[in-house]
Amino acid sequence: MSKIIALVLFIIPLNVFTQQKLQFIGENIDFAINKEHFSVNGIYYFFNNSETDIKQTILFPFSERTDSIIIQRVFNLTYSENLSFQPLSEAIVFKLFVLPKDTVKVNISYSQKTNKENIYILKSTQTWGK
Repeated sequence: MSKIIALVLFIIPLNVFTQQKLQFIGENIDFAINKEHFSVNGIYYFFNNSETDIKQTILFPFSERTDSIIIQRVFNLTYSENLSFQPLSEAIVFKLFVLPKDTVKVNISYSQKTNKENIYILKSTQTWGK
């Protein structure tokens, strides 16, 4: 039931809204793995193609439950500010503020215990329309 609510409240509106104004335009991702942790450090680029400020909720999904993930950082590199986030069962949500015609870089860094198979999912870019 909570997945249906998340789908209705976040993913569907996010896809519609993202295509209209805030655009996901790219990502740079570093992976590291050792005996204990599989770590992901990503920089995600968003562009406000409108003439007005945008404050938008972003959904960032994981391949595992968030209670098994250690989130080190959700940081707006462009405006030099930590972004508060709300964990869901397999994702986090955070608000992103972007000035008109500006590009914002968001750094998301997290790790999880190393498994036999470690997965980085590309669902985040799918939900962002790319």
